[in-house]
Amino acid sequence: FIGVVSGALMALATPGYNYPYLTLIGLIPVLICGLSLNAFNEQLTLALSFGLVLQLSNLAWVIHVTFIGYLFFALYISLYSITFVLELKYLQPKSVAVKILGIPALWVSLEWLKSHLFTGVPWHNLSTAFWQQPHLLQLASIVGPEGLSFFIVFFNILVLGFIYPEILDVKKKDTVRILCFLFLMSYIALYVWGIQRLKTWHHSESLSDRLAIGVVQPNISHNDKWDKSLKKQNLNEYIRLSRKLVKHVQLDLLVWPESCIPEDYQYYPYAKRLIRTFIKKHHVPILFGSTDNLHNKMEIFFNSAFLLDSNAKIQTQYNKNHLVAFGEYVPFKKWFPFIQRLSGGGEDFTAGSALGIFNLYEQIMGVVICVEDSFTYL
Repeated sequence: FIGVVSGALMALATPGYNYPYLTLIGLIPVLICGLSLNAFNEQLTLALSFGLVLQLSNLAWVIHVTFIGYLFFALYISLYSITFVLELKYLQPKSVAVKILGIPALWVSLEWLKSHLFTGVPWHNLSTAFWQQPHLLQLASIVGPEGLSFFIVFFNILVLGFIYPEILDVKKKDTVRILCFLFLMSYIALYVWGIQRLKTWHHSESLSDRLAIGVVQPNISHNDKWDKSLKKQNLNEYIRLSRKLVKHVQLDLLVWPESCIPEDYQYYPYAKRLIRTFIKKHHVPILFGSTDNLHNKMEIFFNSAFLLDSNAKIQTQYNKNHLVAFGEYVPFKKWFPFIQRLSGGGEDFTAGSALGIFNLYEQIMGVVICVEDSFTYL
């Protein structure tokens, strides 16, 4: 039951539910049990309930892609949360300093491994809970998202030490109280610094450097998006909404979603004709996502972003660097072919190598696709 409570609290903090401050206390129930239980079966029950509740909730959107793949994917991601809880047993006899620093370090290490192993799955790392608090996210510009995750788990440990010092073997309660006070002051300082930094950034921004960018996002379901019989209808909807937008706003750039053209743009005459006609009439560059079949070779596919200039010519193309395991490629399928059937995937994509750096109106902008916005090196 305790694992379910902690898993639910942490899940409610993630984007979609948006109660970010629950991350500051959500780990406390599972930490209390994890640092006190001795029987392995009890530890395993706690770990399973925590990990599965957290990840089944976080990844619920995958149901719309493949239900079996959703269960398989959630189970895989749960392994990292389960490992975190099981490792708490080995920290029980350690000193208070090792616990206070070791538990956040353990969480961040597993989070980093989850984000990079098999090209990584960085969805719902702790730092993403604060996506609507830009003043707090300023810390990530210094210590990275991993540092912000460390900060969150560290706060859980200090609160735990304040309300239940015995669980950390704290001999002097005043020590924990002083640490909590210093941490609170640090949080206030970070909050104020973040606000001031954002104000400075806004004031330094020149109005002449701004671009008017329009975004088109039709309400097309995942199944309809990939239905070949509807691809022309869907494309016409993008054009219809784009015409409506440019009628009211003078734009420097129009942005369509990832893989909005579910076929290789360069080998799809209907899409090329429709988009070129629109661009030449309205003189608005378009950035959109499409697959790309390199030189029409069936074995090489990219998940790409194309920037068409105001003459409807391809100015720049970016091929996604960081592919999603079980979504854009299937690891180990050579040895375990059944995994591909479970994931519901088709042909594997090939990873690109160049960064998505586009130049528009002599201004440099970076382009990433989907989950790549979680990787700072991109």
